[in-house]
Amino acid sequence: MHSFYSAVLASLFAQGSVAFTTNSAPVRFEDVSEYWCVSRSRIDLWEQAILRLRRAESTKDYDTIREWWNTHHELIEEVFATEPLTRVLAASIGEAKILEREGTLAPVVDSIFLLHHDLSSELRRAMLRHQLGAAQKFFQGLNRVRLASQKWNDMLMAWMTLSKDFPTSYMFAEEKVMSLSKEFLSVGDYQMRSSLMKLMTHSELTHLRRVLTTACMLPQANRDVLNAAIALLGASPFDDRGVFKDPYSLREMLSQSKEDRKPIDPDFKWHVNLKKTFPNLHTPSPIPVGTRWYSL
Repeated sequence: MHSFYSAVLASLFAQGSVAFTTNSAPVRFEDVSEYWCVSRSRIDLWEQAILRLRRAESTKDYDTIREWWNTHHELIEEVFATEPLTRVLAASIGEAKILEREGTLAPVVDSIFLLHHDLSSELRRAMLRHQLGAAQKFFQGLNRVRLASQKWNDMLMAWMTLSKDFPTSYMFAEEKVMSLSKEFLSVGDYQMRSSLMKLMTHSELTHLRRVLTTACMLPQANRDVLNAAIALLGASPFDDRGVFKDPYSLREMLSQSKEDRKPIDPDFKWHVNLKKTFPNLHTPSPIPVGTRWYSL
């Protein structure tokens, strides 16, 4: 499963965060344990790759360092692209109760968020160390992915602040988040605000899809983490290939609350009914599924 799906799922979680906090049942301990195990396993795989780089640096084996960057730059993309999901999960469902247990999900989702954040920071430092050497030809591309992921995370955080207060540690740029949140609030009509979020979501996901490479370093690990994240809500809409069985199944499940709390469609068929809101806007045709690299 490509890391791009993490960005899509982060959008679904962020835009359905109100439904999670107001209408969610306690989460089974088995599902919490599964999310911890598969997330920790993927982080361990990333850390093993970093350890190989450190060993090469300690022995000043420059040929091995160059080979490491040639074979692992896609892995760094995955670390950056999947980080928003861990932050959104920690911010949105940390207060959920665990079935037949005392306590909430916060210790689990926060620990995964912190581990992911530390590893991402370590990779950024590695990029800076080798930006004029082995990582020179990958530096700009990786930096574009990092900035796109951070911007996407902060946009989702700005949307979530409209209905919930949470620690600023989940944000990358607090001032930008607060500024964007005020811009959302300045749009008084809820439907117009939702349409604005749809357009911004499509723009950011399109940009992220453009800067990501088609390679997928840990497809099975990514699939396991996303399935475990969705299992926290009691559903598993991915098939064996890691593709959504039904793009609307999760959204319908999240919409079991009041009408004005329905999470909006962040990516799939986003253009439907758009002309009703913006009559003069040209609505593009949907991209055929067969031409989407991230759906193969």
